[in-house]
Amino acid sequence: MCVFVGANWPECDLRGRSGGQLVASRCRGKTAASVERVQMSRGRRNGRCSGQRSAGADELDIGYLGTMRRWLLLSLLFVGCDAAPSTGASSHALEAELQQHVAAADVVRVFDSQPHRALVGVRPSLASETDQQPSYTLHDFDRGAAALSSLGISVRHAKRVGDALFVVTEQGDLERIGAAGRVLIATRVLGEPALLADGSVVVAQLGDEPGESDLQWLREGTTAALAPAAGPDELPIALPDGRIAFVSGRTGLASLWVIDLATQSLQQLTNVGRTRVDAEFVPPPVRDVQVDAVAIRYDAGDGQYLRVDHRTGLAAPEERQ
Repeated sequence: MCVFVGANWPECDLRGRSGGQLVASRCRGKTAASVERVQMSRGRRNGRCSGQRSAGADELDIGYLGTMRRWLLLSLLFVGCDAAPSTGASSHALEAELQQHVAAADVVRVFDSQPHRALVGVRPSLASETDQQPSYTLHDFDRGAAALSSLGISVRHAKRVGDALFVVTEQGDLERIGAAGRVLIATRVLGEPALLADGSVVVAQLGDEPGESDLQWLREGTTAALAPAAGPDELPIALPDGRIAFVSGRTGLASLWVIDLATQSLQQLTNVGRTRVDAEFVPPPVRDVQVDAVAIRYDAGDGQYLRVDHRTGLAAPEERQ
């Protein structure tokens, strides 16, 4: 495992061998001030890489948070095919606008942006920067009145669907908050769930082993694992055709995959056949994920925006204002 100090998103080249013992690892952080190499008990997983953004930490034991999670959990939006996703430009612009409504040192996060209102998280900048799943006080922002009002709950993520709120609490519980009160849907949820048009939900759920997470499909009171494998599976994204895209580290590189819920067929979209980071490596999403009938568009970090065809896996850079 490689640990970064003061890194944005790292580039990682990791090779494992049978039994999960780390053979070699080479990590290059684009803004890394220093790099520390540490060992980690593997269980059923091979060596992988993680980036730590805090400039004050010399070493990070990633424990259950896993590998490429440092890419995925920087700042992500809920994605569901039943709601129009916000653009990267509007999210950044709205966060800048909201900054005037909070203390200068506060951190603002737009979870869900709709035409007339938005769900916004606010937290003090003094909160631990080593927390890869930070909690925010949830606020409702009325765009017309330019008014920000606290909803009085602490969350990691939130999305509005109709009159209901879907939130991931600071304890990692996925809840639906509506007229019937708060209903628990799942526990040990990592990152954002994908809310499907039929009312079912796909979540990334922490496993029993350190650093492990798998996708779970929750519907009609049942839970089904989706393509479980060694390595973290995270960031489920609902596609318009009913498939689920997600980011997986099962090959040693964080890459986009898709699974057909009806047939359970699995397809790797990006970094097919690649074993190391090189000039052709396609980084996974960091934030501002958008989907349409053809492509997944996202902020890949470090000022890079990508468009990945979710049918063919072809990736291309995309300009955003």
